[in-house]
This record gives sequence, C-alpha cells and structure tokens, in this order.
Amino acid sequence: MDQKVAVVTGGGRRLGRAIAETLAGAGYDLFLTYLESERGAHETAEAARAAGRRAHAFRADLRAPGEAEAVAAAATGLFAGVDLLVNNSAIFRQTPIEAVDQESWVVDFRVNLMSPLFLSRALWPALRERRGSIVNVGSLGGRLVYRRHLVYSLTKAALAHLTRGMARRFAPEVRVNSVAPGGVEFAPSEPGAALPPLDRIPLGRFADPREVAALVLFLAEDAGYVTGQTIPIDGGRSIG
Repeated sequence: MDQKVAVVTGGGRRLGRAIAETLAGAGYDLFLTYLESERGAHETAEAARAAGRRAHAFRADLRAPGEAEAVAAAATGLFAGVDLLVNNSAIFRQTPIEAVDQESWVVDFRVNLMSPLFLSRALWPALRERRGSIVNVGSLGGRLVYRRHLVYSLTKAALAHLTRGMARRFAPEVRVNSVAPGGVEFAPSEPGAALPPLDRIPLGRFADPREVAALVLFLAEDAGYVTGQTIPIDGGRSIG
C-alpha cells in the first residue's frame, strides 16, 4: 500500500509546524509549504526524514494567482498520491475597522480564503482517488469577532461557510472539516497572537498547539462520518 501523504500549508512554524510534526509521528509523509519560514520548514522536514518519513519543503507565495495550483502540481508530481490536505496558511494582522483598506482586504482574503478553495479544488482528484480528507484551520475569530483583527475574523467566518460548501461538493469520496482554535500558547521561539485573559476561558488554561494538531489528526483518521463541520478548540470560550 502506498504511504499516507499530507500536504500542510504554512508548515514551518507555529500551528502548522505542530500539525506537521504530529502527522509525521502518525506515519504521514509530508509536503510542506512556506513563505518566510524557510528554516523552520526545512527543520520540520528534516526531523520527519530522520523519523523515517519522506518530507519536502516547498516555497509558495499563496498571495499570488495560480500559486495554489502550482503547489498541487508539485505535490502530486513528487508523491504517488495525497491523503490529507491541511489548509493552515493565514495572514493575521491588526485591522480595526478604521484601518481596513482595499489592499489588506484583498491580500488577506486571497491567502485566508481563496487559497484554501483553489488548493482544495486542485487536489480534489488526488484526494478523491484515495478517499482522503481536507482540514481547514479556522479560528474562534470566525465566530467571535476580533475587533482589532476584523478582516481576519471575516476571512475565518467565510472559511467556515467554504468548509460546508466544499463538504457538499466533494462528498462522498472526500470529507472536509475545519478546526477553530482560540487561545493557543506557543513557545517563546514561536510568538503568537496576544492571548485573552484566562478568566474568559472556562478550562482556565491555554491550548498546547499539539492539542490542536491532535484534533486535526482525529478528523483525518477517526472521523469517517463527520464532514462539513467546524469544531472549536478553545477551552470553552465560545460557549460564553
């Protein structure tokens, strides 16, 4: 049987790196994309290779038209098939409503929403052949508006709708789901966004990125009757 293969965008740092490491530990070969995190992507790929997995790091600028299709072509050209696509790459920048401009709007939607659509569509034939799955990395900001990151919140809200739309179109061969993290604490070497006060989180702690990665793995491996869902992983913050 051919080896399982996962394509992970933004796999060189933060949550993407944690997801890639978890998938490699679960037996997946990796095709990782990166833009600025070249060192982290190559380190992640090298660690996977040291553990006996095949891994490749590929520079991709998902802001550019046609880049998602180029990623799909490179991944399918390198590996015999694809079992899992994790759409993780995203732009997270401060855009309170008074600071929103056309450039930030277009670029953020292109990376956070359009590239998951176009990459998923380009890899659909390969995923369908292996009855694979897609996991989109959303955000609690798609449900609770981050007022200082308005455009980001809008893209993640739209990503939840895109997840449902793709799940309908790609069924029954390909399942599509999304995870919606909130309050993930990264190591000092991987600084993340400002974290909410702990008193807003019922579980009283922040998430380890490996917990989010474990949910991605669950959706890929053990959730065969789940599709079109966006699952919060936020310590209960979304329940109010």
